Amino acid sequence: MAHYAIVDVGQAERFVSELDRHGKECALLTFPGEQHVWRRQETVVAVLEAELTFYEKFFWG
Repeated sequence: MAHYAIVDVGQAERFVSELDRHGKECALLTFPGEQHVWRRQETVVAVLEAELTFYEKFFWG
């Protein structure tokens, strides 16, 4: 199995902070215990629900 590096949460938080500073709306979702490839069913469901919410808001909102 391939090894995937995990993005440092601090790095992701800085990225979100910069987007916010520039008036760009975004969301940061973290899933403790998960790695780059999600394995838990509840994580996959949460990600897909968040993605659907994004589409609803920005494409049909």
